[in-house]
Order: sequence, then C-alpha cells, then structure tokens
Amino acid sequence: MYHYPNLIMTLILIVFSLVPQLAKSASVYQDSCYAIGMTGGYAYNNTYEHYGHFSIDAFLPITHSFYVEVNMRTSTASVHDFALHLHPKIILPVGELFLATRIQYNLFARNEFHSLSTSFCVGYRMDYVSAEIGYGSRVSAFIDLSKHTAENGISEPHNLVYRVEVFARPPQAKWNISTYVTNVTEYQMERMFTPIFGVRTTADIKEHWRIIFEGRCKPVGISNLVASFYGVEGIIGLNYRF
Repeated sequence: MYHYPNLIMTLILIVFSLVPQLAKSASVYQDSCYAIGMTGGYAYNNTYEHYGHFSIDAFLPITHSFYVEVNMRTSTASVHDFALHLHPKIILPVGELFLATRIQYNLFARNEFHSLSTSFCVGYRMDYVSAEIGYGSRVSAFIDLSKHTAENGISEPHNLVYRVEVFARPPQAKWNISTYVTNVTEYQMERMFTPIFGVRTTADIKEHWRIIFEGRCKPVGISNLVASFYGVEGIIGLNYRF
C-alpha cells in the first residue's frame, strides 16, 4: 500500500502529457472537446458531520472511441481522493456500447487510513438513458502498516457495481437535467447495498463555459433496514471546454 501516492503522481503526469491543445473528438454522448473543471461543495453525513470539498476534474477524449477522466478532490474533513477513469466505446447505429474502468485512491488522513478501489463495467447509452453494471474490488489498510503486517489490512474482493441515469433532454441540448442511482461516483465506490441517489443539471452559459449543479443523497436505511439517515451533498461547478 505504501507506493500508491507515488503511483498516483506518475499516473497524473502520464495522463496530462496526452492532452493536445484545442483538440476535438467526434464523441456523441460526452463532450466533444477536452475540458477542465473545478467544483466546490457542501456535505453532511453522520460520520464527518458538516464539511466542504473542492475538486479539479479533467475530461480527455483521446480518440473517437476512447476517453479518459482524471479527478482529484480534497475536503475539510481531511479526506483526499484521486481517480482515473478509462472509457473505450463502440458507437452503434443507435446509441453506444462502452466499458468503464475506474481506479480510485482514497486517503483518510484524519484516520491515517487509505484504500484503493477498482471497478470494471460494461454499459450502454442512448439519448435519454445510460446504464452500466460490473464488478468491483477494494483493499484498505492503515498507513503505518509495514509490509510484514499487510495481512492486517482489509480486502473486499467482490462487489456489484452499477449506475442507471435518465436524462430529460438529448446530449446535444444547451442544458440538461438527469437523475440517477448508483453505488460508484467519480471518487468512491460503495457496497452494492448502499445506493446513492442524485440529480444533476448542466447548462452552457457561453461558447466554452458550462455550469454544473448536482445534489446527492445516501439514505443508508433503505438498504440495511436501519431507521437512520446517512447524508447529503450539494455541488456547484464550472467547466471550460477547449
């Protein structure tokens, strides 16, 4: 587990070295341009209580049939996240078929704990619906574990990963709103019985600028039959598209 921070920095350098200036792609169901964005948010949950977070995200359509996302986030709860998402796809006569590989590193500095999650999904998207399902796994450990005590870490080798999102308008529209249920986001993978519900709105305000509003809810009690509510999150962001 020790070499994950070095691995992350290497992945960041590799991915950003691939970004040509003002490059474009013929993607149908994602932005056709390279983009970089910043988001800020407020959240509350039963573990951290009130906290804020800030993220930087890059969208990189490398080719007509392959794009990459890089996500980095830090929070006032002393939790820091990095994710690399790889998305090859096949454009069909109607919609597109895609594979989604996610590598997510989470550093819980407040607890001196970190984890690495990976997931592999197959999905399909058309104008108004996107759905994917796949397999995920996670390993976690305290940061001060030596290589001789690594067996004291936590391994979650099997997890069902899913995401279903419904859109109000086609992807070419200047604004859109969608609602989704999932157990994997840009920065985290939850267990299959811990769904996250969300609403997302995007609007193009100028030629290169897009504003984003998003709300998420994690009502843990729906899945584990415990009469308790876990948390909510609100996000506002701005993207610049080259």
